[in-house]
Amino acid sequence: VLIEGETGTGKGVFAKAIHRESPRADGPFVEVNCASLPGQLLESELFGHERGAFTHAQSAKPGLLELADSGTFFLDEVGETAPQVQAKVLKFLDSGHYRRLGGIEEREVDVRILAATQKDLEAESAAGRFRSDLFHRLHVIRIRIPSIRERPGDARLLLQHYLGEFARRQGRPDLEWSEEALARLEARPWPGNVREIVNLCERVVLMAQDKRTVGTEDLPELPDAAEPTFRARLEGTTVRVEIPDGVRFDDLERAILESALARHGGNVSRAAQSLGMGRGQFRYRMSRLGMDEAPRVRRRMRRRKVG
Repeated sequence: VLIEGETGTGKGVFAKAIHRESPRADGPFVEVNCASLPGQLLESELFGHERGAFTHAQSAKPGLLELADSGTFFLDEVGETAPQVQAKVLKFLDSGHYRRLGGIEEREVDVRILAATQKDLEAESAAGRFRSDLFHRLHVIRIRIPSIRERPGDARLLLQHYLGEFARRQGRPDLEWSEEALARLEARPWPGNVREIVNLCERVVLMAQDKRTVGTEDLPELPDAAEPTFRARLEGTTVRVEIPDGVRFDDLERAILESALARHGGNVSRAAQSLGMGRGQFRYRMSRLGMDEAPRVRRRMRRRKVG
């Protein structure tokens, strides 16, 4: 099973829910964050190692896969797995067998594999950054968890739930949101999704002191939710762009040009090249949108003089 979704959408929570509702619920649920460990260390964590397999390997150690026998093993952020580990994970998925690091004995465990990623693994495999055979092996069942932006009304429910939960922990079950505060928070894009809401609610409860109602004046400073946010992703050779309602094409074009300039330090030639257009075409679009190149040029000239 491959669980996809932006950061903070609750992929790990969803994986645990699958385990709890499955015939393997009585078995262990074991997880590893692939982004937190470098290649050889991740390999050792997954498959275990024998004594002397590497420096400081004073004794043999079972891997997390062995600990998950008869249960569920969760590979979080699988898109960050090093290539050599990807190959060994694929071999295990195909055969159910593996060897400890530095070992020769074939071992076998019975586990269900769940994997999660915030990356587009289909695009990553097309670009050669993730093994396509492992991608196809993982996404037998593919589940995408939508972001808060895609779930109108969920932000209000989550804000009420987590405010109540943290308030009860602090012995203040009567704490609630004002309607104005809820309306303001509902309008936010919540780029951090559920995790961002959880953190906000915990902070608000800790700072609310003796209040019974959390108003707009009690909210921490938040970025302006009215600023449009564009999200683009590559699916094979096709670009998918999420555009909020009310955004004009000129807004989108300006955002693309500004993003390219930011990535290339204000260098128009390189920014134009990154978008597959000539410098003249890029400058024409800047001029049409009223974007001023002069400040960027002056900054570069000042840097050259200083150097």
